[in-house]
This record gives sequence, structure tokens and C-alpha cells, in this order.
Amino acid sequence: MEDETYVVQTLKDLYAKDNDKVKKLFTEKPEKILMYQHDPKTFEKLMTIINQYAEAKNPLAAYYEDKGEYVTKYAKKGNGPAINKIKYIDKKLGSHLDVSNKYPETQNKLVKLSLKSFRFDIYKCEQGYKMVSIGYLDVLKKDNYYYISKDKYEAEKEKKKIKESDVFIGSFYYNDLIMYERELFRVIGVNSDINNLVELNMVDITYKDFCEVNHVTGEKRIKNRQKSCFN
Repeated sequence: MEDETYVVQTLKDLYAKDNDKVKKLFTEKPEKILMYQHDPKTFEKLMTIINQYAEAKNPLAAYYEDKGEYVTKYAKKGNGPAINKIKYIDKKLGSHLDVSNKYPETQNKLVKLSLKSFRFDIYKCEQGYKMVSIGYLDVLKKDNYYYISKDKYEAEKEKKKIKESDVFIGSFYYNDLIMYERELFRVIGVNSDINNLVELNMVDITYKDFCEVNHVTGEKRIKNRQKSCFN
């Protein structure tokens, strides 16, 4: 993990009966749990409980139901605090906004992971179509109005190798109508800026409801909702 930044997630609802993430985390990826490295005795205590109640969907829920108390951190006198959440290393840090400069007292890197799509712009280029994705974090406020940094926008165009001679087709926001392969869809937003994927819904019914009615499942369900309009 040297020279790479990873996202640290927090697993909550540790004692919920239907929370199967607890068991999976401890049995499949125990080395990703922070206490595995920094608090091995507490980790061993939890691992013992996981093995003891291995048949339960959530061993910690079974422990709580059996003992009537939460699991506590290891302490020599047995008076450690209750464990209500577990931090673990998740995936590599992808698209994000670094906000560390807003918190000078912190020693860690702080980022915002929510890069939810605000709109996307489509350009017609020599080799097809290209997209400039604009997230809500790109929309800035000044006085009583909002704006998008021109420098930021031009940098995105340059990154996508969009030339001044390329033709601007239009801007698309959530719930706008868009034509794809002679079929009309409603825009949900950008699914993957890197892969030029947008997420679309059907016009008269959500794709989720359509799949449930027509028994569409698995990979086919995912692929049909994600459209690449930029071949």
C-alpha cells in the first residue's frame, strides 16, 4: 500500500441480525480491518466470537442475543469500551475532492468522495462523441449565484482531448430526455467519467421497475442501464 491512498470505511450496525457484512469482513478480508494491525488483542477477541457463532448470519448479533451485552475492546481489567463500529481499508482512492486545506489541524488527508453528477456536456469530435462531466462539487457559490470555474472546465476539455473545432451538442441534467440508438431515455447522470458511461432510465417506467416486471437480473440488468454514447 506504499505510495497509494486507500479509503477507510466504517462498518456500523454491528449487532443487526441481517448485517452479513460483519462475518464477510472477518472471514474473507481480516487483514483489511484496522484493529488487525493496531489492536490485535481486540481483533483476536472478536475473531473468537466470530468463530464461536459461525453458523449465525451475523455472529455479533448472536453474541448480543446470547449475552445481552455488546462486545468490548480488550482491556487488562476487562473494562474496555463497547465496540459499536469497525474501521477497515476499502478500495483505492479514486475520483475525489481534496479538502485537507480546510482543516489545518488534521494530520491526515481529508477528501470528499461524493462526486455526484450535476450535468454532462457532449461534444461531437472527429472520432465520435466525447463527454465533459460536471459534479455538484464543481458548482461554486459566489454572493447570490452559482458558477462553474472556466479554468476547471477547460482543463476537463483538455483532459478529454476536446478541440476548439469540435462541435458542442448540448448539456444534459438529471431527468432530461436524451436519444440513444433511436430510443428515448431519461437521464440519471454520469456513471463513469473515465469510461464515458452515463446512466439512463426509461421514459415511462423506471428501469428498476421494468426489470422486476420482466424478470431481468444479473449482469444483463446492469449493462442495459449503463450506456456508452461516445464510441
